Amino acid sequence: MTKTLKSLSEEASKDVEQVSTKEALSLFKEGNTVFVDVREDHERAGSGTIPGAVHLPRSLLEWKLDCGDPNHRPEVFDAVRPIFFCGGGGRGLLSAKLAQEMGVTGARNLNGGFRAWVSFDGPLV
Repeated sequence: MTKTLKSLSEEASKDVEQVSTKEALSLFKEGNTVFVDVREDHERAGSGTIPGAVHLPRSLLEWKLDCGDPNHRPEVFDAVRPIFFCGGGGRGLLSAKLAQEMGVTGARNLNGGFRAWVSFDGPLV
């Protein structure tokens, strides 16, 4: 059976908790949340990112999450509250679902992505 982007997104929505921008900002202020930026370099270049965010481009995510890969990023696995985000929420959702499948406990998605963070006046670097 062939899956569409819509069906993949619907499936991920059932398994991945959506975090509102307000809740994400509160968690950011508490300081015990790891934000995972899955946007590509060219997307981040002009807009910045959330302070302290781990950059794992979606195009390299499987390699960065693979414990056997030399480019593995263990801080995502060690995080109590990993929150994935992209520009608008779609890739973040799919990335959080993939992270869960690869063993990242509690991977969640920032609903509305980076654009929602910016519109909520979240801090940037």
